[in-house]
Amino acid sequence: MALIFNNPTALSELFGLAYNKMSAIPIDVTISETHSLKQRVTDKPVEGGAIISDNIILLPTIIKIDGVLNGSFFSGVTLNDKFNSLKKLRESREPFTLTTSLDVYQSMFFDGDLIINRDASNSQSILFSATLKQINIIKSLSKKIPAKSSAQSQDKKGKRSRSPKKDVGKKTAIESKTQSRDKSWIISIFK
Repeated sequence: MALIFNNPTALSELFGLAYNKMSAIPIDVTISETHSLKQRVTDKPVEGGAIISDNIILLPTIIKIDGVLNGSFFSGVTLNDKFNSLKKLRESREPFTLTTSLDVYQSMFFDGDLIINRDASNSQSILFSATLKQINIIKSLSKKIPAKSSAQSQDKKGKRSRSPKKDVGKKTAIESKTQSRDKSWIISIFK
């Protein structure tokens, strides 16, 4: 793997393809890479004996890469092929694996600008700068719970739980109104 060289084109031809990759696109030469492993500590006080890790939040990893892509006569992959592969990777909007000189990072994607530099001195290669950020992907678990039959649910909560506690018989609205008037008359006599 070539890392931080003054003449990246000559070295990549001498040593072959680099080990660094963005998805399936080999980075022929890595000029520089910056690994930013971030975390945030909450400002809330922590009680003695409590789990401290609950107050430390690991943030997504950010990698900045300056690299070179070259076409290869021997492999039949042209510079245009590599450029189109880089564009397709970006346009797919799907996380990919990034292999660097220090580690392999899963679920990475471009964050911010993907800068391509070309001038007369590097017409046979693509110099690029990219910032990649790790995407935290979580998976939810679901469990199928069997439905209860309607007969079982009625036995437990059905008619008995909704029925009145004591049988008061049937009353019409007129009867209940008359009874309440009669009670009020009786109460007024005793006052």
